[in-house]
Amino acid sequence: MNPVTHLLAGWAVANTDGLDRRGRMLVTLAGVVPDVDGLGIVANFVTTNTAHTVDWWENWHHVLAHNLTFGLMVTGAVYAW
Repeated sequence: MNPVTHLLAGWAVANTDGLDRRGRMLVTLAGVVPDVDGLGIVANFVTTNTAHTVDWWENWHHVLAHNLTFGLMVTGAVYAW
């Protein structure tokens, strides 16, 4: 899914329960946080035509933040907040 789809899915889930505005915001943000590892595409773009290219997006997107450990960390952070 792309970040917009993550955002809309989080928003849809947040609006299924009787959450207040703050709760809906936290659930919506928690839905889009897994795509934070996609920011590596910026580094890829910047270093495309250089001698030291990086492949952060190709190698790490869907690895760092799309797993159970990261999901539990986000859940704990949102719950604590």
